[in-house]
Amino acid sequence: MNDETIVFELPDGSVRYCTCPLKRKKPGELKAAWLNRIFLKTIRDHPELTGAQRINNPVLPDGTPFRPGAPKKFYGAWRHAGAGRIEIAMPEARKIRMRQLRAERNERLRAADGPTTREVEQGSLDRQAWIDYKQALRDLPQNFDLSTIATPEALEGFEPVWPTAPGG
Repeated sequence: MNDETIVFELPDGSVRYCTCPLKRKKPGELKAAWLNRIFLKTIRDHPELTGAQRINNPVLPDGTPFRPGAPKKFYGAWRHAGAGRIEIAMPEARKIRMRQLRAERNERLRAADGPTTREVEQGSLDRQAWIDYKQALRDLPQNFDLSTIATPEALEGFEPVWPTAPGG
C-alpha cells in the first residue's frame, strides 16, 4: 500500500484534495478508517474546510481516476459534477491561465530591464525600440480575449503572440 489521496468538495462546489501519508496509518487500521480519520483531522485543523464532503472514486476531467501524482490541470477551477466526476469551470480556468500569462509577461519585462544606459549611450542599443517593446509587453493582456476559448485543452494550449525584443 502507498500514500493515498482524499478528494473532497467544499460547500461552494470547488474541489480540493489532501495526501494521506502511509506512515500515518496505524498498525492494523483498515484503509477506509485511516482515510476517514485523516479527512476528519484535515477538516478539524482547517476551519475554512467546514462542510466539506468526501468524493468517492473521483474521476479527473480527462476521464482518468484521480491518483497521487496525477496531472492537476487547472486545479483551482475544479468543480464536482456529481458521481465522482470532476469538471473544470472555464471562468475560473481562464483566470488561472491569465495569471500564468501575466507571470510570463512579468518575467519578460524583468528581462527587458537588462539593457544598460551605457549600451544606449554607445549607440549599440536603440532606446526607443526597448521602450516600445516594454510597452507592447505591458499592453499584451488587453490584446487578447480568453472568453472565446471553450475547452480546457484549448485554454492550456493558448499562447499569445509575444512581441519580439529589439535585436532579437
